[in-house]
Amino acid sequence: MANVIAIKRSEIQTAALYSERDEVNEFLGFCAGILCDGVILPEEADAILARIRSSDTLTSSRVYRDLWRAAEAAMADRVLSADEVEEIRQ
Repeated sequence: MANVIAIKRSEIQTAALYSERDEVNEFLGFCAGILCDGVILPEEADAILARIRSSDTLTSSRVYRDLWRAAEAAMADRVLSADEVEEIRQ
């Protein structure tokens, strides 16, 4: 019985930790929510940028560098063209 308790305690403690993987998965879900209607609004692009900028995990990841650059460039003039939306979407 003590072994079962120790195993479950370990599982609960492990599940409670917020890892880089959790942060990345949460960000991917966030982006999927933005993309689900096929439209990216300026406010949504700003939200993507805010999430990236506030995360050491995301800012240091090469995987998100293209998205970060595309969103930064697109929002420089505060207007999203169809081409800029497509670049962010990709």
